Amino acid sequence: MVDHRHRFSCPSASGRRPPEPIEGSEFTLDMDMVVQAIGTNPNPLPVSLIPGLARGRRGNVVVDEDGRTSIHHVYASRDIPPARRR
Repeated sequence: MVDHRHRFSCPSASGRRPPEPIEGSEFTLDMDMVVQAIGTNPNPLPVSLIPGLARGRRGNVVVDEDGRTSIHHVYASRDIPPARRR
């Protein structure tokens, strides 16, 4: 997967600072599978089909502070792990 780093641009009329790509910051990540997260709640089906993936009592994927799951080289983000309080 090819991606690039982002920075926040100037605030829009709503006050939101949308991300914009940083020119020349492209990088490549080698991966076997990417699951596109487009919903507001996790889809429990893909998670339940992965043997050895640790899940919390509410079904969310257990991750460490870097998003690593219980399976080597498998990370989770967005709505899959439980929300972190800051």
